[in-house]
This record gives sequence, structure tokens and C-alpha cells, in this order.
Amino acid sequence: MFSDHELIASLGCASVLNMPVRWRGRTLGSLNLLHEAGWYAEDDVAACLPFAQLTLPALLAPADL
Repeated sequence: MFSDHELIASLGCASVLNMPVRWRGRTLGSLNLLHEAGWYAEDDVAACLPFAQLTLPALLAPADL
């Protein structure tokens, strides 16, 4: 799913957790975490949510700042 998938694989990253960053019903971006194969489990989704939300100020800031 990544345009640089060959580089990612060469770094040993074979597992990914993609967390959408949403605000008021709109998806503003995605937090993408990569690691070795089998690293992420279902419990990691809930643990990742607060970190995805921490990206909101940067995603909501005017682009010309």
C-alpha cells in the first residue's frame, strides 16, 4: 500500500498499524506505524488512538503558518 514498499521491506518492516485521524466526521490523515512481522495485535489499535488524536493540532493548523 506504500509507494516505497521496497525500501520499507528492506528495513525489516513487515507489519503495519494504520490509524485514521478524524475530526468532526472527516478523515484528515493517517498515523502509520511500521515494525517487524507480527508486532501489532488488536489491543494496539486502542492504545494508538490517543497518539493519533495528538496529531490533530498539526493537521488542523492553517498551511501557511
